[in-house]
Amino acid sequence: MACPELIKLLGLSRRQALASLTVVAALLLARLLPLLGIAIIPIAGIVTGGAMTATSLAGRRFNDELRARRGEVEGALALARGCQATKR
Repeated sequence: MACPELIKLLGLSRRQALASLTVVAALLLARLLPLLGIAIIPIAGIVTGGAMTATSLAGRRFNDELRARRGEVEGALALARGCQATKR
């Protein structure tokens, strides 16, 4: 059975979409972006691209840290510290 922490990571693409939508909505509400498709679509693409880049960089950093601290991770998993569901 998977840890709840790992399941939360699977919803990441929804979070990216929600963040992008929030930024574009804020720009529209502040009237910094005209309510035209020719303006909204490129800005939404730029914001979404930035979110994807940030996620990719964070994922690489997370992976590098896991590799660097492999012993600590294995030790924590051996002591059942990696998953809250195992603590009862």
